[in-house]
This record gives sequence, structure tokens and C-alpha cells, in this order.
Amino acid sequence: MVPPSGNLWVAGQQIWLGPAMTGRIIMIWADTHRVHVLADGHRVKTVPSRLDARDLARLRVSGAVPAGAPPLPPPSGAIVEVERTVSASGNISVANHVISAGSPLAGQRVTVRLDGPVAHILAGGTAVRTVAYPVPQLARHRLRGARAGTPARHGCPNPCRSSGGYRSVARS
Repeated sequence: MVPPSGNLWVAGQQIWLGPAMTGRIIMIWADTHRVHVLADGHRVKTVPSRLDARDLARLRVSGAVPAGAPPLPPPSGAIVEVERTVSASGNISVANHVISAGSPLAGQRVTVRLDGPVAHILAGGTAVRTVAYPVPQLARHRLRGARAGTPARHGCPNPCRSSGGYRSVARS
């Protein structure tokens, strides 16, 4: 369960979800390359992993179970894409919502792919970040520069395609 601070710790790695996620039950999928956060069966965030084999072994001992292949976003049939330029501070704005794309992308043009409850930020055709996105599906077609997205499989960068990760329910 996400604590009131919105700040989780998984085997020593901090994952910021924000106070808006307080009280939600989430699932963590982790390997040595990526950590995925899932809420209600949807991937809402992906961050680089700082976990090593010992951390994963400790998670197994504490009740984590093998998770298989990395989670991919569910197909929704109503994908909307917009393009934005990342600001110097690493943010983009979509429908008055500021989304952190990451400072390494500052000045770059990225595609924001809105699929169900998540926004995938793609740079060079590769998903570099996945975050929860609160704009209702019916309002998305009115976004500046909105276009219909194709149900292309974009997934994560190659390192997270390997199997062998572990999943665990985060506890506060």
C-alpha cells in the first residue's frame, strides 16, 4: 500500500509515486535492469533498477515470487499520441498536467503515448518512462496536436525484455 508520503522503498530503492497514490495497493515487478510499478493491473511507472542479485534474493526470502516476463501496457484500442518538447527542467506539459520526462531529454522532441491510465514517453521510438496520466479518455482527442496512435508494440528498452524478474506487493 502506498504510504501518505507517496514515497516507497523496495529493497533499498526509493520509488516516488506521489501523495495522490496514497492508500492504493500496488504491485512491484523488478529485476536488475528495471523496476515496474503496477496499479490495478496497469503499469504506471517504470524506473531504472538499482537492485542487484543479492537484493532480489532478499526479496525472494521475504515472500516475492518469480514474475516471468516484464509487464507491458494493456491494449486499449483508444491510443492518443501527442508530441512535446522537453523543457530545460526535464518536464513536458499535456492538458495543464506537468509530466517529468527526465532532465537527460531536455530540449528533445518526444512522443507522449496516452494508453488507458498511463502515459508512455517515447524518445527515438523507445519508451523511456511510463507514468500515471489522469486526463479522462474522452478529453484526450481535444489535446493540442492529438492524433490517433497505432497499437504498435513499443514496450521498454531491450534490457527489460528478459524474463526472470520478481514481483512483490509493496508494503509501507
